[in-house]
Amino acid sequence: MGFENLSKVGKLHKLSKDSVICREGEEGETAFIVLSGNVKVVLNSYSANPYIVTTLPAGSFVGEMSLFLKHQRTATVVAVNDNTMVLEVGMDSFKDYLKEDAITCFKLMKSLTNRVDDMLVKVGNFDKRFEYKFKTNSYYQLAHQLFQSQFAKLVNENADAAITMITFLCSTLKALNDKFLENES
Repeated sequence: MGFENLSKVGKLHKLSKDSVICREGEEGETAFIVLSGNVKVVLNSYSANPYIVTTLPAGSFVGEMSLFLKHQRTATVVAVNDNTMVLEVGMDSFKDYLKEDAITCFKLMKSLTNRVDDMLVKVGNFDKRFEYKFKTNSYYQLAHQLFQSQFAKLVNENADAAITMITFLCSTLKALNDKFLENES
């Protein structure tokens, strides 16, 4: 299953440069898949010192923390290019997509793992105990050890376990972002 089939259950958005896809602090229970273009993820977007966390290419997921954690958006996501295309999906659509396209969902899991690792380095610079707490977690360790074929097998055998792992990574990333911003204040 590709993005085309998911668009049957999601909402397609075509955006111009600097369009806001989702805004920090807003309620949200959806995620966005970047189909074309690039997007930037900004923390503390309402302050005088916003922090650009990363720029993500087509194929990336954004807003997944609200999808999996069902709380306010933790970052503002902005289109970097004109004609940026994103697909907005809710949890039911994502569960269906996960079962049909475990490879793309594996990329989401690895992307989250990399983002957690990046924030662990930043937070570890000022709080080694906080960093250690997450690095010793079994979900964190499993996310680093899984190969694409193993993740696909996990999805086929127990899709809820895969969702639990992704949810853990989202909650870890949120905690790390909060700790980072706390230290930056």
